[in-house]
Amino acid sequence: MQFRLSSILFFLIFLSLSIHSNLSAQTWESLLDSSDYYFDTDQKRSLMYLQDAYSALSAENAGKPNGQEAVLLNNLGMLYWDVDDLGNSKKYLLKSVETWRKIGQTSNEDYANALTNAANVSKILGDFGAAERFYKELLEVIGKTKGDRSTDYIKSMQELGSFYEHIGELEMAAVNFEKAHTLIEQNHSTVMFLMANSYSDLGRIYIKLGQPDKAFSFIQHSDELYEANSLTHKLEYLENLEHLGIVYEYLGKYGESERVLLKTLDLKKKREGIDQGLILETLNDLGILYIDLGNYEKAGVHLQEAFVLSKKIFGPRHPNYATAANNLASYYNDRGDLDKAFELFKESADIYKANYGEYYPKYATSLNNMAGIRRTQKKYDEAKKYYEDALRIDKVVLGESHPDYATLINNMAVLYSNTGDHQRAEALYLQALNLRKVSLGENHPSYARSLENLGLYYITHDQPKKSGEFFKEAIKIQVGQVAKIFPALSEIEREVFYNTVRQDVERFNTIALKLMKESPAILGDLYDNQLATKAIIFYASDKVRKNVLASGDEQLIQDFILWKTLKARLAKFYQVGTAKLKEMNININELEVNINNLEKKLAYQSSYFTSGDDKQYSWVDIRRNLKEGEAAVEIVRFREFKSLYGDDDNLIYGFSDHIQYAALIIKPDSYTNPELVLLNNGNQLEKQYYSAFFNSLKFGVTDNETYVQFWAKIQEHLGGVKKIYFSPDGVYNKFNPETLYIPNQKKYLADVLDVNFVTSTKDVVEFSRAEKNNDKTAILIGNPDYGHIPSELATNSKTAFINMFQPLPGTMVEIHTIDDMLRDAGWNSKISTDKLAREEKIKSLVSPKILHISTHGYFLENPPFISQNVNTTDTNPLFKSGLVLADANNFFVDYVTGKDADLESEDGILTAYEAMNLTLDNTDLVVLSACETGLGEVMNGEGVYGLQRALKVAGARNLILSLNKVDDEVTKDLMISFYKYYLSSGNIRESFRKAQLNVREKYESPYFWGSFILIGKG
Repeated sequence: MQFRLSSILFFLIFLSLSIHSNLSAQTWESLLDSSDYYFDTDQKRSLMYLQDAYSALSAENAGKPNGQEAVLLNNLGMLYWDVDDLGNSKKYLLKSVETWRKIGQTSNEDYANALTNAANVSKILGDFGAAERFYKELLEVIGKTKGDRSTDYIKSMQELGSFYEHIGELEMAAVNFEKAHTLIEQNHSTVMFLMANSYSDLGRIYIKLGQPDKAFSFIQHSDELYEANSLTHKLEYLENLEHLGIVYEYLGKYGESERVLLKTLDLKKKREGIDQGLILETLNDLGILYIDLGNYEKAGVHLQEAFVLSKKIFGPRHPNYATAANNLASYYNDRGDLDKAFELFKESADIYKANYGEYYPKYATSLNNMAGIRRTQKKYDEAKKYYEDALRIDKVVLGESHPDYATLINNMAVLYSNTGDHQRAEALYLQALNLRKVSLGENHPSYARSLENLGLYYITHDQPKKSGEFFKEAIKIQVGQVAKIFPALSEIEREVFYNTVRQDVERFNTIALKLMKESPAILGDLYDNQLATKAIIFYASDKVRKNVLASGDEQLIQDFILWKTLKARLAKFYQVGTAKLKEMNININELEVNINNLEKKLAYQSSYFTSGDDKQYSWVDIRRNLKEGEAAVEIVRFREFKSLYGDDDNLIYGFSDHIQYAALIIKPDSYTNPELVLLNNGNQLEKQYYSAFFNSLKFGVTDNETYVQFWAKIQEHLGGVKKIYFSPDGVYNKFNPETLYIPNQKKYLADVLDVNFVTSTKDVVEFSRAEKNNDKTAILIGNPDYGHIPSELATNSKTAFINMFQPLPGTMVEIHTIDDMLRDAGWNSKISTDKLAREEKIKSLVSPKILHISTHGYFLENPPFISQNVNTTDTNPLFKSGLVLADANNFFVDYVTGKDADLESEDGILTAYEAMNLTLDNTDLVVLSACETGLGEVMNGEGVYGLQRALKVAGARNLILSLNKVDDEVTKDLMISFYKYYLSSGNIRESFRKAQLNVREKYESPYFWGSFILIGKG
């Protein structure tokens, strides 16, 4: 309750107290009038007159002070406060309090004002003993003058609670907030603003006390009261929103936390005249959240802004600056800039200690952070001292049940592990685990991290069974967290967040291999981990899209359409380059941010976020859906986790460069556990053996080695199996196993096995729930007229790319023949060729049952039509592959000659990035009758980032794509044959296989008949 007198009140108080009996009184009054005159326009001059008025009044009183002098001293102190002279402010405010006491008037409102102002300035200047005395006396005075049930008494009690919170006496703060809340409930329960503020105070303090569930209940009540009683215009509502965002983060609900904090920041920035310190608060909180999410780019932006703003507003010795410095240091620490991080951590620690003393929670946090850096730098003695000091402080200030204390215990355990004191390390790891279990619960990310730490500890001490138990539980929690967090993130953010979980899965794979002989059931856990995590980013995006379109929510669907439109526009901008964009006054970064935020909004508002239908399958679910003669094969690529030697010859554990592949196999009779085939030579498979296979395929040489290396061991476990659902990983994404030659049988794998490609073998279950499209609409696009490149540009390096693409006359025959076949079968078939085979045509389609495109495809590391000024290909590999359509050469001519891009028309290059935004939700089949359309950048655990991923994201249920450059004539024969069988049977998979056999009769080499693959149920 900081009281500041307005200029009018300032004048009236003195007018009421004045005695107009002599000249001297008129003199100090006239000086007061002058001070009042300049109060709003020139505070320094106002202060000068007020100082003179005090001197004149003091002389008049001749050492016998009265109430006039006490009031004037209070206002003189507050005016010094206004001009940022806190030293003199405190001096005069204390004199005001002393004056009231001398004259024996300590039961009036003016004395309460003086106590409040003296308490506040003492708190700001760090004189906490004096501040505490003033706040306590203020409570007594208000109790006597206005009663101990009055709202002023309650507010004074809350002020005392806020003071204790400020100095880190959290238990005392909670006591006062609880007492105040009880008084409100008993006497003022209908004053909703007072009640809402009280709930907010309680929520905030219980966050700091490490009781997030209790805090959430209070903050949620407060939020409901603000909104139900039209109080959302109050600044206190924004502060409560801030607390809601923080408590969501404490609870591990990062998606909700980000949504609320971004809303808070937006509302604060829109509020006129808001204290910039409140904006600083939200920037800090967002920055820390983004660190937890692993989104360091966003974290850096917010924390840098907060750091600069705090220094500008508060100066380099203020506690708020210390908080910003500490948070920015956390960012530098996680990014590996340890020296800069330590410097900022130490600076923040010194500021906290100078302002609050060492028994202060944030000081302990800074010590913990400094210790972590010194531990990383192997300065163990220094690290130990910092940890011990932090533990001593937190034990007193927070107590041993607080999550921050558990974090310190865990960090100390890591230190003891590093220094070889393993017995103490184990005890501390277990202590931290139990503390987090009690304070945070068994589903919290911090509890999962403790499990992970114990898993790492036991694997380094050759106890794989114990290690496996802890990792298994940690992964289960982490996968559950992923399911909760993913819906509120964009795809890029999902990938960043999931990286840490993926590492735990890889570690568990190593452990499972050690334990499988002793405990074969662990192979079921290994398989379940793959089902839960393989292609999880793709499935999350796919589910959001499906739920948005099925929602029936017109606004949500319109937002989805807008998002796709903005992404299409962004793809065009990437092809222009930053210089041109600047000329055109286009801010590509702003558009990227808007698209990212809209994507997250769609995810959050779709039913995926709340439906709870994101079922986690087990390997048993897969087995139940397999028929006799079928099997599911999951390929898993992982790095070996093993003991290594550091620079100082200390034994450490980490991921080596050794790549391993595992094939996990399920058959209808796999009742106890999946079968495992370990391929220990992953490095050779990815390099020399794949290269040899590709070259033998390309040049028509019989290859006797590839089958032995890639498949022979797997085939040993497939006795009696005729059909497999095959989910590849790593190098297995790059080739069709059916083309492997079995030397001892003189056959290809296609002769003994029907290989069905799937994203994950959980698709076997999903296939049974898929709806059929009974429509008979087909769109056929082929033989584009690419346009002409003038001879003078034909040798330009930038046009070399397009010069590779010559006319494909076979595609014209292919398209017209298939069109005739479809029409004869009663289909509504439409074709677009020559100049009509345009990019615009494909983008305008709405879910035909069949989309067939015959043209050139490409996969290039650095496509020349993507501006190198815009960093897209490094971050999004979907720009590296695509299809070439009509008038592409005309675009290239404009591009090479420097003509301004026409952003209203298409360029004839359909990148995978653009294809991802097509509308194919009810499309049964997309056929890409083109070269290398199945290629892309392989993301381990996620599949191929190229056209195949893009079209699946767009909704296509089945894809026919090529893994190699393909012959025009052979492709035509394969496609015509496929449609002949399909129109007869309606079975995509069976028809595709028969078409392959037909082509094989004419072209023996697997390079021809095996280049195309079918992905999907068929």
